[in-house]
Amino acid sequence: MLQPVTFAVMVSLAALLASHGVRPDAVVGHSQGEIAAACVAGALSLADAAKVVALRAATGADLGRGGGLLTVALPAAEIEPWDGIEIAAVNGPRSVVLAGPDEAIAEVERHYRERDVPRAHRRRVVRLAHPPRRAHRRQGAGAAGRRPRSGADGAVDVHCGRRLGPGADRRGLLGPHLVQRVRFADAIANLRDFGLFVEVSTHPVLAAPISDTLAGTDASVIGMLRRTTAAPTGTSAP
Repeated sequence: MLQPVTFAVMVSLAALLASHGVRPDAVVGHSQGEIAAACVAGALSLADAAKVVALRAATGADLGRGGGLLTVALPAAEIEPWDGIEIAAVNGPRSVVLAGPDEAIAEVERHYRERDVPRAHRRRVVRLAHPPRRAHRRQGAGAAGRRPRSGADGAVDVHCGRRLGPGADRRGLLGPHLVQRVRFADAIANLRDFGLFVEVSTHPVLAAPISDTLAGTDASVIGMLRRTTAAPTGTSAP
């Protein structure tokens, strides 16, 4: 299971930045990255955040087998309805992730490739989440014992796009949010006034959608790691 490893890398990179005096004014996480973001913001203790990630990995062993994800470079409004297929995430103005049974996802991929839709990229996953609802009860129950903190600030909710203030209810970070649609583009749009975005991950897969969402601003987007090199990589919003 790579989820705990990826979580550890994200939290460790944030700690590395903090050790050099670089502290974020806001944090946004995608999927399990939301747990890491909540931890970095202080909304979850490291121990509780690690427990939630471990629960996700454990319960994922028998949830959504045979599923697939398809990234499509189209606006969400232009995605055609398909039986058994749901929009799992909206990452940018032209970056949508579809989820569903692997056979159905393969059919949708063929459909978009035949129409020359760019970046119609499919991958199989052990567990489907965001938003297939069969995982909702089990993951929500598993996270129910964790205790969100109420005094931290800086986390941005990727399911409604709003920034969580010190008094916000964070219980959703631990249960239903793990299997709801990820509205990452809305969350980034809420931070349009920020000048620098750092993707703290093992590879900057979200840098392009972030830049597209921030088009017309002076924001810069950089990634800390890349699979093929140890050097940071960055871009500016068009």
